[in-house]
Amino acid sequence: MVVNGLWPTSAKILSKAQRNYCVTSRAVLAIVKTPEQFQKYLYVQEFHLLTDHSALTWLLCPASIGVQFHVRTSSKHPTHQRNAISRRPFPEDCSHCQKVEQRADGQRVRIVATAAANCWDRQALRREQLADNDLGPLIREMEAGQRPEWKDISDWGPIYKSYWAKWKSLTLRDGVLERHGESADGKKKTAQIVIPHSKMKEVLAVMHGGTTGGHLGANKIIDKVRQRYYWLHLRGDVERFCQQCDTCAASRGPRTRSRG
Repeated sequence: MVVNGLWPTSAKILSKAQRNYCVTSRAVLAIVKTPEQFQKYLYVQEFHLLTDHSALTWLLCPASIGVQFHVRTSSKHPTHQRNAISRRPFPEDCSHCQKVEQRADGQRVRIVATAAANCWDRQALRREQLADNDLGPLIREMEAGQRPEWKDISDWGPIYKSYWAKWKSLTLRDGVLERHGESADGKKKTAQIVIPHSKMKEVLAVMHGGTTGGHLGANKIIDKVRQRYYWLHLRGDVERFCQQCDTCAASRGPRTRSRG
């Protein structure tokens, strides 16, 4: 299955009855169950499903899962790309893998990489942070190396005061303001980019509905965002964004009410 140039993988434990399926029935089961598992990523977009079973090319999309796809038979050496992850478990300098690849008629697995958008380079982030009414003064004070006294900021806004209180956990890296965060158990520490107010919706749109977003629930999106980013009142912003997502509302359907 190909989605935006990516090759997602999935697995399923067959039940006792499913183990007795013939090869064609197992292939049909995989075609039906895999889109169901990745439904959040495939919703309202078209994708292609590659198979080495030519008899399955007649299969149409099941309307019950709300996605549209085309089944087509892959060409020469069909399993090389679909099973790339399991077939290449060794380092790049592995002599065994190099010999196998040389015998495969020049076939190579295409490596898909993600590149940061121009608006997300560190210079652009620094400009956005400096333009923010709360982060801009804080960055300039940190670059000066002097923390202001409370009496000097007592009439400033609550957001600036909250960041000022976290002065020891904030740092500048390449001119970008970051926060040293840690996991709930305190075992893992991460560097979180402090997001200005102008970029919050863009971050949430990518994390929730982007290629790797999958329109997950609020708690999972909060965990994803906290791995890389930070801002005040993050949980409330994520919960509101998920509640207002049209795609999530359409997939849930109308609420059912009990009679009586």
